[in-house]
Amino acid sequence: MELMNELYKRHYKQDSPSLSVTSSHWKIGGEKNLSLVNGFPNILGMGGFGDVIQASVFQSFKNLPIRTLIKKSEITYVKDKTILRIAKNVCKKSNFIFRNDALKGCLVIQDILKQLPELKNAKDKTICIIGDGYGLLGNFLKSLNPNLQIIFVNLGKQLIFDLATTIKTSPKAQIKLVSNVDSCKNAKENDFLFLEAENYQLIENLEIDLFINVVSFQEMNLEVIKNYFKHMRNSKASKKYFYCLNRDSKMLPDGQIIRFDEYPWENSVIMKDEIPKWCQNYFINRPPFVIDYDGLHRSRFIRF
Repeated sequence: MELMNELYKRHYKQDSPSLSVTSSHWKIGGEKNLSLVNGFPNILGMGGFGDVIQASVFQSFKNLPIRTLIKKSEITYVKDKTILRIAKNVCKKSNFIFRNDALKGCLVIQDILKQLPELKNAKDKTICIIGDGYGLLGNFLKSLNPNLQIIFVNLGKQLIFDLATTIKTSPKAQIKLVSNVDSCKNAKENDFLFLEAENYQLIENLEIDLFINVVSFQEMNLEVIKNYFKHMRNSKASKKYFYCLNRDSKMLPDGQIIRFDEYPWENSVIMKDEIPKWCQNYFINRPPFVIDYDGLHRSRFIRF
């Protein structure tokens, strides 16, 4: 709980130093958006941040349409039922209803394992997830293979949610906040590392085998995306991969248009590039029940 309180104090009780890495999409903040209840974050007014819902009898009934449609998608798209079982167990431990984001996490892992099947049993690999919302994807991966080290990179205001899910799912895990170059030393000794996006350049000081970004680059300014690519390329692992799933094109609230093709892909080996059918719409609890995203999503798997 000590790290939870530290993040809350730094990013909700004080002015958060996020502006340099925060796009116009994420410039909502302040203490009014969150409070701690029994040491865990309780959302008050934060929008546009995943579709996680706390489980209850009422919510289970209310979310019956989504749950029914999710079940159909599981049958159609999820071929590895082990991933699905583990993901549902993580959601149960976290007291989350299994909804759109959880299903997406399963399908992302399935996609990645087609390219890197060895991750399922690897003993010394580090995966860095940039912008994991509530930390579901990272905790799915850790539960699938406990030998993996997971690094969460998120804005300080959001990193607290990655931490909360991790504490519930892996209460005995070794965790560490990486906040400067010195704190990168002996990083491999921990199960989970937490890195505020305000310090995202520190990924250069870490040995990272795989980077993952799912629908969060599309919320960033292009200059920040370019910096992420630079730091990923400069990270310490000799062989580095990147899985990217984002909108083909999106206009931010300030008018800047972020295009997938304009990410700095140069000098990388493209191993897979597609428009995944399973990430073109999402489910809601009222008619028409299935809503298309406002634009195509693309996925690309590369080796730097």
